[in-house]
Amino acid sequence: PLFHEIHAAAVADLPPGGVVVLNFELVEEYRTAFQRVVVRVREDVEAKGGRVLLCALPAFPREVFDKLQGPKLFDVYTTESAALAAAKGLRK
Repeated sequence: PLFHEIHAAAVADLPPGGVVVLNFELVEEYRTAFQRVVVRVREDVEAKGGRVLLCALPAFPREVFDKLQGPKLFDVYTTESAALAAAKGLRK
């Protein structure tokens, strides 16, 4: 499942206080099941004292993300470079 893929790629080896940037540029649909996966990743990263930043949400997925209260849960950046610059400032 998607959660296990994301977890293995980004969370499993994340050092304490690390930052994960998830780029949504290629996401075409954003449903509640996907929101649950992203929130679960956030919970695991925060358990390590880290943060999850999102970037490059296309217009339609962004509408759904906003309706699901995503902006209250995540910092969202317009571009990957902006998210990576923010991540550099957050690393402990």
